[in-house]
Amino acid sequence: GPSYENMEGASMAAPVVSGAIALLYEENPSLTPAEVETILQDSADQRKDLEGFVLNGAFLDLEEALIMAGQTPHDCGGAEVFRIYHPTNGVHFFTPSSEERDNLIGKLEWGYRYEGIAYEAPSSGGTELFRFFHLDKGRHFMTANSAEADMIIGKPEWGYAYEGRSYQVSPTASEATPNEVYRFYNPDRGIHFYSASESEANNVIAKSLGDGYTLDNAKQEDNLLSNGWGYIYEGIAWYVTDC
Repeated sequence: GPSYENMEGASMAAPVVSGAIALLYEENPSLTPAEVETILQDSADQRKDLEGFVLNGAFLDLEEALIMAGQTPHDCGGAEVFRIYHPTNGVHFFTPSSEERDNLIGKLEWGYRYEGIAYEAPSSGGTELFRFFHLDKGRHFMTANSAEADMIIGKPEWGYAYEGRSYQVSPTASEATPNEVYRFYNPDRGIHFYSASESEANNVIAKSLGDGYTLDNAKQEDNLLSNGWGYIYEGIAWYVTDC
């Protein structure tokens, strides 16, 4: 008949967390992958005996996670920015155009994977985001810094084609745009990665610079220690609305 026993390991934890995520989406279907990760980590219970064994030394608290999922705001009045990933070359691509998103992920032979809504971009105000594409390497690069954009445009030998301004963001923090978008660079692969999730950014830093490194101490001199995932933290790329 039925029996129960204790089991351990990632193969047992994964279906439990997957089930919890399914319940979070039932509570709030508009959650993004980054928001789900943040909710799971921020709601988890700390346990000293788990330190060094699991991220943040904490275990799943489904009740608190469901409460946080129900409280997550989404109506910010701006445009949703979709995040798309190419697993073969490791390139992330962002677009506020649902038509462009559907075209990319609809071409299975192109190899793109949709990762959900990255963040909410202001519908007005702020500055426009400059988008570039490297023709030879098939990589995108984005910046909200007009001086940096002008420098890249002025260096045609670098191989970047200017694709125009993609959507509105803020170059500085304000009450309307309080959230940072963090920018990382992988010198080995020559690619950039962007994230509006603090927990995701801290995880990338820890996997690149080593345990103990976070957004608070990942300064330029520390970036020379890059190992593991090999990302260098380049700072805050731009600011977006609270969604």
